[in-house]
Amino acid sequence: MLKTVKNITLSDSNIKQLYSFIARVISLFVQLFVVRELTTLTGTEGYGIYIYFFTIIGISVQLDFGLSLYIQNYMSKILALNKYKNVFYKYFIGNLIIIFGILIIISFFIQVLLLYFNVYGELKFHSFVFLVLIFAFYPTSIILSKVVFAKGNGHYTYYYQAILTIFFYIFLKIINLSNSDFNIIDLTLFYYTLSSILNVIIFIKKGWDEKFTPKYYKISLFKLWLFKARKFWIFGLIGLPITQLDSIILGSFSDYDSLAYYSIVNKYFLAACYTWVTVMIALNHPIITHSWEKKEFLDIEIILKKVLFSALIVFFVATSLFEFYYSEIIDLFLHEKISSSELNWRYIFYFSFLLKILSDVYLMFFIATSKMQIINKITLVQAILSFILQLILYKLFGLTGLITAIVITYAFSLLFLSFNYYKIIRIAT
Repeated sequence: MLKTVKNITLSDSNIKQLYSFIARVISLFVQLFVVRELTTLTGTEGYGIYIYFFTIIGISVQLDFGLSLYIQNYMSKILALNKYKNVFYKYFIGNLIIIFGILIIISFFIQVLLLYFNVYGELKFHSFVFLVLIFAFYPTSIILSKVVFAKGNGHYTYYYQAILTIFFYIFLKIINLSNSDFNIIDLTLFYYTLSSILNVIIFIKKGWDEKFTPKYYKISLFKLWLFKARKFWIFGLIGLPITQLDSIILGSFSDYDSLAYYSIVNKYFLAACYTWVTVMIALNHPIITHSWEKKEFLDIEIILKKVLFSALIVFFVATSLFEFYYSEIIDLFLHEKISSSELNWRYIFYFSFLLKILSDVYLMFFIATSKMQIINKITLVQAILSFILQLILYKLFGLTGLITAIVITYAFSLLFLSFNYYKIIRIAT
């Protein structure tokens, strides 16, 4: 039986999850209309190009060496064990300043490398400067947002994100990409700049603590987050690129039409069911960390079962609706009718998305409990397996082969993570 206090916590968490889910649905629903606006302005191929650039830039600005995960876990432990005199607070501001400076330097070399390989094509000087700055600013703002999540206020992030998405859609309606100085790269940078500013505002309103003191002048390497988060480095640097590898491969082979179709189907399922999973994972993350530190293992099992069960229900409802209306959904956002044969890869996609959901739920447990040795192993294996299979199968079978490779990769990941989860829980209990 859960304790009375824990019941209250979980009850409050359920309410936050519901409101956060509604905010995320609104946000992703508006994003679909952003897609419609972009395809109206640029066409299907132009939208595919936008997705490709958005993915490349998105990866480059989110390579934070796992710092955001480390900060959320570490602060959740501090709050769970009531260690309010921890040096985390003492050196918080100093760490932020130093990390920002380090990321600026790393960003410069990464963007030069991407320019050398002509990833962006023709790039204006001001766009290059913004790329360098956003690489440092965005991950720093994500660290601030993780402090908000650790303090149990993560639901506010989803509320403000919904407002940001609506504003971005209005902005697209006002400007005309074809007749303005704005290009697709500028548009992507504009979005990440707004998102970064938003994270800072949310931190000031819901995450700031008077215990944070500006003793940055005494900071040392061993008190620097970047060093202390070293066991998160592999996942922080490889974890995100793995999930975006499909879009990168399609874009690299200039298969922008397929990328556009694939993106719409993916966005539908992100909006319809994965939203619920990501919200529950994000808001339950600090609760699992808290329960693990308090050795309340039964609570962890209850949370994971709740997330898995609700995710499966939402997934099957979303899949049924899409199967009936897939042609109308594609036509609504890409202004193109599509036949069943052109979307025959959707059945494999359903299975790949289901495996992704289940795998990510178990991954939440290992991240929340800082079992990074297991995560680093599966991340490395998944990266190698995913890259080789997606590249080979795409060349042989096109988009169907690409999604088949994703199925194989996620199936392996799910088996590995679920086996280790039950092994750890069985030993702990």
